[in-house]
Amino acid sequence: MSKGSFLANTALLLGIAIFAAGAITPCSAHGYKALYSFCADQTCARGASGLIQDASGNLDGTTYSGGNNQQGTVFELSPGTGGYTLNTLYNFCAQASCTDGSLPYASLVMDVSGDLYGTTNTGGSQNDGEVFELVASQTGWSLNVLYSFCASSGCPDGKAPLVGLAYQGQQQGELYDGSSPLFGTTTGGGVGKRGVAFELQPNNGTWNYQAIYSFCTSAKCPDASPFALLEDASGNLYGTTYTAGARKDGSVYELSPANGGWTETDLYSFCSKSGCRDGYEPSGGLAMDQAGNLYGVTQGGGGTGCTPYKGCGVLYMIVPDGTSSSETVLHRFCLHNTCIQGEGPGGTPLLDSSGNIYGTAVSGGTGQGTLYKAKGSKFTVLHTFCDCADGGVPVNGVIMGANGDLYGVTTQGGANSAGVVYRYRPK
Repeated sequence: MSKGSFLANTALLLGIAIFAAGAITPCSAHGYKALYSFCADQTCARGASGLIQDASGNLDGTTYSGGNNQQGTVFELSPGTGGYTLNTLYNFCAQASCTDGSLPYASLVMDVSGDLYGTTNTGGSQNDGEVFELVASQTGWSLNVLYSFCASSGCPDGKAPLVGLAYQGQQQGELYDGSSPLFGTTTGGGVGKRGVAFELQPNNGTWNYQAIYSFCTSAKCPDASPFALLEDASGNLYGTTYTAGARKDGSVYELSPANGGWTETDLYSFCSKSGCRDGYEPSGGLAMDQAGNLYGVTQGGGGTGCTPYKGCGVLYMIVPDGTSSSETVLHRFCLHNTCIQGEGPGGTPLLDSSGNIYGTAVSGGTGQGTLYKAKGSKFTVLHTFCDCADGGVPVNGVIMGANGDLYGVTTQGGANSAGVVYRYRPK
């Protein structure tokens, strides 16, 4: 898959050990269930991105198409005795010229009051995207636009956000406190025209916006096309870029607050090894373990098939140490060209308290993608998807509910061939 084709289809795609040959354990679909099939009608919510779960077990998410105005929705799936029921919380482009936003591609953030936060790729006052808040009341949900991008000529503040928001404590499963900063990235705008990292700080009922870093500001463009951010306990931000880096095959970077500003450090540039066996083109965000190590996936590289793309992607770990940071490949997908493990992993890996890593690959397996688990030298395919009733093409990885169940979405398959929300219950 080329760089351009992946970026054009990001909306549709959107364990810890050295890889050991022969350590793959396929298993049956034990524990898998499609909870809800999206409707194929144009006005139905469909095209779901990632999920979050509230304390009552409701699953909240966004769809980048469908809805009353066919510009996307925010939805909630509520469990009941007869299954899950979908409630549309907001239909985007309800206002003239879509000043309330359109095409939300990213997962949501929930605060301690139950309010929801997210981004839209387009819409807003300049039609270049926005950050929004949804507030619940007795009469329903109301949308507040916290910031509309491209507020100045040339869009130095960025435009077209494609991923969700980050805050301190998010990695630990904490709700957003409503008072600390929210961070995010855009795919365009900024001084280098290749996106920005930004900060939104609540201030007595208003929100102060600041573009804290512009990508691709030097001649060699060492960073461009950023994905989602992660904030650690010290306030440092970590992220990936799909392109650029020393070899133009993507990178992992760190943004650190310093002297009233932010300093950027390139931690690792992909395709640094012969045949890109270390991976190339990272295709999602990062997770962090208690030791501060970073985990992510690339859509290509690994050198185990998928000619001519030098491999079908890797699961990797980065030990951050400034410019001396090191990368370890934990797993290379698509062994022996059979692709039974899946190919083209995407989203952000999920780490649990037992050291397991969970994720999804958007294609391969025996059908259209896989749900996998990695730990130690063992890699297990938990479920293979097909373009059928159980869904196909899983996107954005998975989340873990309070009871340890895994939840995710697909963009294809289901009863109406419009994707599903699914659950996997580990043994």
